[in-house]
Order: sequence, then C-alpha cells, then structure tokens
Amino acid sequence: MFEIALTVFSLVVIVTVSIVFQSWWAETLVAVISIIYYMLYSKGKIEANIFAIIAGVFYAWVAWSHSYYGESIEAIAVEIPIAILCLVFWTRRGNNQKDQRFGKVIKFNKPGVGELVAVVFVTTLIGVGAYFGLRAMNTTFLIVSTISVCASVAANYLSLRRSTLNWYSWLLNDATQIALWTYIVATTSISTMPVLVSIIILHIINVYGFINWVRLERRQSNLAKSDIIVE
Repeated sequence: MFEIALTVFSLVVIVTVSIVFQSWWAETLVAVISIIYYMLYSKGKIEANIFAIIAGVFYAWVAWSHSYYGESIEAIAVEIPIAILCLVFWTRRGNNQKDQRFGKVIKFNKPGVGELVAVVFVTTLIGVGAYFGLRAMNTTFLIVSTISVCASVAANYLSLRRSTLNWYSWLLNDATQIALWTYIVATTSISTMPVLVSIIILHIINVYGFINWVRLERRQSNLAKSDIIVE
C-alpha cells in the first residue's frame, strides 16, 4: 500500500506541476517514466530496465536542450547501455531468484575490495576526462555536472553488478541533479519545474529503494543460510 500510495502521489504531483507551469511534454514524460522506473528498481525488478532505457532517451534530449551536455552524453553513453546490459544479465540463471514478497527479483552480489578500488580509480579518470571535455563544450554548471557524471558511472556499474552499494552513488547523483535543475528553474525557465520536482521525488523513492535492497539482501542471505542448515 505504501508503494502504491507513493507512486500515485508522485504521478499526481508531476502532472499537476506540469499543467500549472505549462511544461514541455518531453519533460513531463521523463518525470513520469522515471518514477515508474525507480519504483520497480527499488524492488529489484528486472523489467525496471525497460523503463530506464526509455527514460534515458528522453532525459538526454531534455538535458541537451538546456546545455547540460554532460548529463546528455552520460545518459546516452552510460545509462542506456548499462540498462540494456542489466536487462540481459539480470535475466540469466543464477542472477535472480524468487522473493516471498516481490516475486522474481535480482540476486544480490558483493564486489570485492579490489573491484571497488578499481571502480574508484576508473571513475576518477573518467571524471578528469569529463571535466575537460565538458569545459570545452561550455557546459552549464561545470563542476556539478562533472560530479554527476562520476556518480552516475559508479552507480550504473554497481547496479550492473547487483550491489546495494550502488545506492550511495545514486543518492549523490540525486543531490547533483537537484542542484543542476534548481539553477535552470531559477535562472532560465520555470517550465522545467516538473524535472526538478521529479528528481526530488525520485530522491525520496531512492531512499526507500536503498532500505528495500538492504532488506531484500538480508532475506536472501537468511534464506541461503537456512538452506545450508537443512542440507
């Protein structure tokens, strides 16, 4: 009931804000699809990636129209390809299992220390490259855009690896995007308000998603332990 109420509330708020501020239909569509995507993702559902691909395409378009080239390039080069890979790999045998509450969900994984160090190193290199590349393109809000790219790269990779650690990067990414779109709403176009409102709502959903993934992982761990005891 909480999930249904949160989804309905979020969609009603987005549509209402869109009507009040006479927003571009693409911005409203991004917000609506993103809410559906993150609600499914918060439960570890494989089909969430279908909505991630669609949302990524429209978000890239909207971000590019507001000179957020880093957001646009990151959506096309990172988020959409990773969502496709997740859709493929999460469906493979051994990468998912049935949950007592949510049905078929991903099977969680814990990357080793060496892999996490490699993620930090590669993400840092990407961040340096992104900074100079975005500066050459006169990207709006350069530093925040660069941080957003780094956070998204780490989050998407850890998501592909089915690790609950991905949520720390997603929550950081939320903070950067709230800053980016607040700047646009305040200085350029108030009609982009649905994008900002949706990101704030998605941040709330992501907090729930983080808690939910931890619970799911704990249930899977307890189930695995009980199977070992039975054997």
